[in-house]
Formats: sequence, structure tokens, C-alpha cells
Amino acid sequence: MKILVLNGSPKRDSSDTMCITRALLEGMREVAPVTGPRLELIRKAGYEYARNGEIPQSMLEEIMSPMIPDEQYAAIVNSGV
Repeated sequence: MKILVLNGSPKRDSSDTMCITRALLEGMREVAPVTGPRLELIRKAGYEYARNGEIPQSMLEEIMSPMIPDEQYAAIVNSGV
């Protein structure tokens, strides 16, 4: 995934916009190990569909499977409660 950030603030690196941008990028780095492989799988599914007109069932099942275990997801969701 590529992200382009344009910051036009005269404060440059000390601007509020840059502070928010840094927080966004930090969050993306934290989830990249989980989302990266799934995005690559989806990309491969797109190639399969373009070549063969269909996506193999095994690939669809892998795409639709949970990215993280249910218990881990519940812990993340409930951590702010």
C-alpha cells in the first residue's frame, strides 16, 4: 500500500497536520503484519479472476477467514470498555 501525504502548513514538521499524519502512519505500521498478507492474497485473487474468470474456492475461503483469532479480536475490541 502506498500513501501520499501532502502537508502545506508553514509550520512544516511541527504542524498539527503533521502530528496527525505521524499518528496515522504509526498505526498503519502496527497493523501491517496482519493486513499485508491479506492484501497480497486479495491481489492474487484479482489476478486469478482476470486470468481465469473465477477465484479458486480455496483462495476465497482463505480471504474470508478471520485475520486474527476470535479471542484476540475480542480482547482488542473490549480493551476500551
